[in-house]
Amino acid sequence: MSELGRELGRLLRESIDSLKEGLREERGKESAKHDRGKMDAYLGSKGLRRYLIFCGWFYYPDGGWNDFRKDTDSLDEAIRYCKDLIEKGEEYWCHIVDTYKGRIIRRFEREE
Repeated sequence: MSELGRELGRLLRESIDSLKEGLREERGKESAKHDRGKMDAYLGSKGLRRYLIFCGWFYYPDGGWNDFRKDTDSLDEAIRYCKDLIEKGEEYWCHIVDTYKGRIIRRFEREE
């Protein structure tokens, strides 16, 4: 992994830690403990893949990690996954996050 990739990974982990702290304050200790455990278990068991997919409904947002659906190292697979969810009506919106770039790179939304 390149030095840039390691640095972006470190920055992403710091951001995740910051989000965890915000969850603890906003939702209370029990809820944040569940979210932190879910995130730690996932990242610890698999490692961080390049593309993370987050999806949801505009009127029932879970927020943050609770909107996570899948990860993959293939951008084509991530795009197909999002398009399928939108077309089937299973989700209203999908975002693909590139962990190397540290930002959302694709957004999908159902057309009404």
